Amino acid sequence: MARIVSLNLNHRTRPVTVARTLINGLLEHQPDIIVFNEFVNQPPANILPKLLSKKGFPYCAVSDSVEYRAGRWHNQILIASRNRILASTCPHDGPDDLARTNTLTVRTYDLTVTGLRVPAYKSARDWYRYWEWLNNGVTGDVAIGDFNADPGRERKWDRVLETLVDHGGWDQFHIDSDWSYRGNNGSFSKVDHVLSRGAVRVDRAWYVTDTYVTSNTDHAAIFADLAPTMKRASNR
Repeated sequence: MARIVSLNLNHRTRPVTVARTLINGLLEHQPDIIVFNEFVNQPPANILPKLLSKKGFPYCAVSDSVEYRAGRWHNQILIASRNRILASTCPHDGPDDLARTNTLTVRTYDLTVTGLRVPAYKSARDWYRYWEWLNNGVTGDVAIGDFNADPGRERKWDRVLETLVDHGGWDQFHIDSDWSYRGNNGSFSKVDHVLSRGAVRVDRAWYVTDTYVTSNTDHAAIFADLAPTMKRASNR
């Protein structure tokens, strides 16, 4: 059906030039849909849609932009596709501006895809308020990105992902790997995930931690091959 990749660009609310070697490295794996999170669509980073178009991804959507103080913008989501993007939406019912800038849903390849980056809230109150909204706020056939939660750590804050999966009827593809995020303090965690549901399943998923990724960002890229379920196939 389609191959999708998601990568946290590590812009951290500042626009950063995206290295062409990073894009070329991702394209070696021949994705059909690219999701970038922690992206800031301001100069010099805003040249990224044009670069992707030249690489065979002429269709692009970007989540809302919010400048929360001079020269700093909330992180955004960019989704590019080889096929036409028929619709794109950001949620406007979230608990704060972070919900709409860090979430984007598009329709492409006969799929509804949501790319997201869960904000790294400092307080438990904000964290749980956001996840309570997310249980109903994430839509579509596929959700992919940086969930900022690692169920393998078995901390209370990380259990929210399991609640989301159960509440939304999602299937989470468990990738056999030790990490997808490498912290500055040398810590490793597994916070990038792909979920599917309904008539779409993840046939295969894997992390790519090659140097062209880790030299530009602190996250691995997560790739997933999507396929129709038997239910979807029988309806065609």
